[in-house]
Amino acid sequence: MAEVLVFQSDYVEASDVLVRLYQDIAALAVAAAEASLARSEAVLIQAQGKLGRVERLSATGVGSEVALIEDETGLALAETALADTVIRAPIADYVENPLVRVGTLLEFDVGAPPLFQIV
Repeated sequence: MAEVLVFQSDYVEASDVLVRLYQDIAALAVAAAEASLARSEAVLIQAQGKLGRVERLSATGVGSEVALIEDETGLALAETALADTVIRAPIADYVENPLVRVGTLLEFDVGAPPLFQIV
């Protein structure tokens, strides 16, 4: 765990970030997906700029459009993975019995005690 943002008796609003998990790998994946998307967008713009006729656009532009869609999907998945590195409060109220601190290994198991109680 990279960062615990709330402590005993802190008041939190619904959707406040309680914990940040390590984000290095997810952040790198987002950056890589953004770079790939930018490259595909540039390739598509270049292909569209060079094509003078509708027949050539449909014959050669489709591959670039498919790559663009694939990269947009990859970016969305990487951004979702990055968003999954934060744990947010489901409701607004006071924090009680925090069971985590920086460096705690989190394993999500059915029946595991909660990270925090919000009462």
